[in-house]
Parts: sequence; structure tokens; C-alpha cells
Amino acid sequence: MLLYEYEALEIFKEYGIRTEPAVLARTPEEALKVAEKIPPPYMVKAQVRASGRGKAGGIKPAETPNEVKLVAEQLIGTEIKGETVKEVLVSHRVQVERELYISLLTDRYSRSIVAVASPHGGVDIEELARKNPSSILKIRIDPYIGVKPYHTLRIRKHLGVDNQVERIVRSMYNILVEYNAKLVEINPLVLTPEGLIAVDRRIIIDDSAIPFNPKLTRFAEARKAEKSQEELIAEEGRFSYVPLRGDIGIIGNGAGLTMATMDLVQQRGGRPGCFLDIGGGASSERVEKALKMLLENSVITVILVNVLGGITRCDEVARGIVKALQSSRQAKPIVVRLAGTKEDEGKIILRNAGIPAFREIEPAVLKAVEVARSGGAS
Repeated sequence: MLLYEYEALEIFKEYGIRTEPAVLARTPEEALKVAEKIPPPYMVKAQVRASGRGKAGGIKPAETPNEVKLVAEQLIGTEIKGETVKEVLVSHRVQVERELYISLLTDRYSRSIVAVASPHGGVDIEELARKNPSSILKIRIDPYIGVKPYHTLRIRKHLGVDNQVERIVRSMYNILVEYNAKLVEINPLVLTPEGLIAVDRRIIIDDSAIPFNPKLTRFAEARKAEKSQEELIAEEGRFSYVPLRGDIGIIGNGAGLTMATMDLVQQRGGRPGCFLDIGGGASSERVEKALKMLLENSVITVILVNVLGGITRCDEVARGIVKALQSSRQAKPIVVRLAGTKEDEGKIILRNAGIPAFREIEPAVLKAVEVARSGGAS
């Protein structure tokens, strides 16, 4: 779970990492009021949980409180990286002498925590690694030992700053451990006449730790309140669902197969309306819940089910499809491709319900696209 920047800001303050004065605002009028309490000049930052918001126009400067209000009017309600901006963070724009980069992340392969530092901040770390790899320092930290003075000394020398960075690194490490974070990042960490200030913050939490760590409860509850009814159904039904802008609902078993199906639909002139992965070994109940959700989606005109049976049994999928059609209040065309485990049994179940099933994916995709173009008339 990627936190909003303002949520990361609160955690950084809690752990004593210095940040610029900043207040969250939900309306342009509120942005004006909070700006009057913060020294100018300002940065107005759209609060979306997506990287690259600056390049997408989500971070804008302002000189006066009235300008802050105008920028907030421009940002709130717009869409950045697929997310609607509902709030902005009004921040004091600090005097920058140098921009640095520092992060801590968990590395599952080496079973360690990795500190990454660069004297060049404010840019994508991936781009920096490609263009100037020698500028990036990586240090592996044994979680059984923790941060030691020799770790922070190497980081300090690489960044060319004083020992302020030791306290920052130790605080970031404590956040990583105590919040079960996968990533704690400052980009940029700014050197100012007053010292080092973390002016952009990023924290990614390990979702699997939510049931066990009380510190994460408030973030999980906040994300749940933001989810649509369909996303809540998917969470409860234990399948993966991402809404898209098209009209062909796509169901597959496995993320790779589902994405490949989406690509095929796109290549044949169709518009994928969702990514829905029922996962491996899906029961008929899970299939029923997933299909019924798409049957009741007013945007979807046709549903394409693509199942390559391995641990997923085609007869279970077929039973789920039939149950969904029997229990749903809505009816719409369904195109099915079944291949693999219990394929013949699954096709018999579908045939008895009047639903033909394809053996190959290509004709199934072409049929789904054809139905969608006709407005859902099969």
C-alpha cells in the first residue's frame, strides 16, 4: 500500500525527521486559509498515490495565498495518473542549495534492508541509475544488526553532508521496521541554509502486515473507504479487479493470462473494460461472484472469460458461470474459452445451459469484439 504524501509526512514528523511547514487542504478556500498560516513562497502538491505526479503537472509553485487558491482550483477535481485529485498539500517552498536522494527498502532476495543514496535528488532513481550509475550508493543492512555508525558514515561521505544524515537514516530505518514498510524514500532530501529537510516523502507498506500491526489499521480503513463497491466485492471474493475504460469485461485465471487476453482484445480493435483475475484453483463460488459483478456493471456490454485450466478446473468455472447467470438480475452476452483440466466436463455444463465455449482464444476474442461493436447483441 502506497501512502499519500501527507500521511508519510505525519509519520516523518512523528519520528523526528525535519520537514517543511505543510498543511492539507480539501477545497480551494481551505487552501487559501492554510496558506495564510504558512510563510511564502509555496508549493501546491496534488495528493495522489502515484509516482511521477510532478511530471504530470501535479506539483505547482505559488507566490501568494491567492495564487495558492488558484492552483488548488486547477488541481482539485482533475485526474493525474488515473486518480482524481481530492486534496492538495500546501507547503512552504524552501531555499534549495542541493537536492539529494535517500531511501531504505526491503530486499527479499538477500533478506536484508538496502540503503540507497545519491548526491543527485529530485529525479527518478531508475533514470539516474541508467544515466549515472556511479552516483548511486547501495548498502546492505542486516536486520538482525540494524543501522551502525559505519553505514551512516559511508552515506554521509557519499552525499557530502554533515552528520545530520545519521539521525535521518536511523529514523527512516525505525519507520521501515515499525510500520512494516517495503520502502521509505526521501526525494529530494534538500540541503538548505537551515540544514537538511525532507521535502518529498514516500512510504510503501506491506499489505500482508495489516492484520498484525495496529499502526497500519488507520491507513487500511482509509483505503477501504476510498474503494468502490466493485473493489470491495473483489476484496471479499478474493479475486483481483481493476476497472478500465472499455466495454469488454475480461476474466482470466492468472495475471499473465488476463493481461495477455487484454492485449489480444486491444489488438483486434476491442476496448478492455476491466482486468479481473480469479486466480489459480478458483471455486465456482468465486467465479459466480466475479461474473455476477460484471453482469451488473452498466458499462460492460460483453464478458470474455478465458480459462486455461491447470489447478483451476474448467468444470468449476463452468458451474460458476451458470450460477451467475441464474442468480443475476441482468443478462448480457458471455463469450467463453475453456482449455485444460476438466475441459470436456466444463463444456458439457455450458452447452446444457445454452452457452458455447471455444477451445482457442483467437476466435473467442474476435467474437467478443464483434458483439461489443454491435452494442452487446450476440
